[in-house]
Amino acid sequence: MKKLTVLFLALLYTITAYSQNTYKAIIKDAKTNQTLPGATATVQGTTIGALADTSGLISLTGIPDGKQVIRFNYVGYDAALDTVIFPLTQTA
Repeated sequence: MKKLTVLFLALLYTITAYSQNTYKAIIKDAKTNQTLPGATATVQGTTIGALADTSGLISLTGIPDGKQVIRFNYVGYDAALDTVIFPLTQTA
């Protein structure tokens, strides 16, 4: 099976107001580096999810604080997981 690559953007950030966090990434093919429009991302154990747009960008909002596992899926590819602890510490 093919593998997904999740490109974390400089846009990857956390909004701490009301303890609601946001996660953004671009989902790409690991070999060809082509974006994967229509790929899905979900925060495991929640109902939070998003569908990648035509540029492969996903944006998950309302993520609770603490350790969260984000799962990325696309038809014909192995799933990819990313573990993130929210809120993130922003660096300049």
